[in-house]
Amino acid sequence: MGAVLTRNDVTIGVIAAPSHLAPDGVRRAFRAAPTRVMLVTDALATSTPAALFPGRDLGLLRPADRADILVLDDGLIPRTVLDRGVPAEP
Repeated sequence: MGAVLTRNDVTIGVIAAPSHLAPDGVRRAFRAAPTRVMLVTDALATSTPAALFPGRDLGLLRPADRADILVLDDGLIPRTVLDRGVPAEP
């Protein structure tokens, strides 16, 4: 994490969970770069969110599930689009 803290052109994505980053690391990131820290979650990597909506196709990333994903490159140009889990033209 040290290298990104010194680059003002980089936004720092932090998963603020002890299994990913110690609480002290989260505090250090916010102290070092308070305007460049972005909290992210890995919740979509599990089926836990889907369990909140039983019987629905929410919270999972499989073809035909309700997953709308947009992947941008460094210039914010769309590179990949998934519409309900199915690839679409960017």
